[in-house]
Amino acid sequence: MFAPFSKSIYELAAILLSDETPKLNEAQIAIDAMTGIVGSLEGRLGENENVIKDALQQIQMAYVQVASIEAQGKET
Repeated sequence: MFAPFSKSIYELAAILLSDETPKLNEAQIAIDAMTGIVGSLEGRLGENENVIKDALQQIQMAYVQVASIEAQGKET
């Protein structure tokens, strides 16, 4: 039940991060929302729980990478 919703949040964050000018604040809100939902429903997400958690970790890592690149670009 939650898998399609979490996929939508994941995709929103990915779109925001992959924009020509990444929208880090908006992506962070989407990631925080997914983190909160996954955390509060831990153990109740059903057979897709591990897939959802893996997707959350992937989008969190993508955020860190994009934010790092953006920060380096601002330093130069």
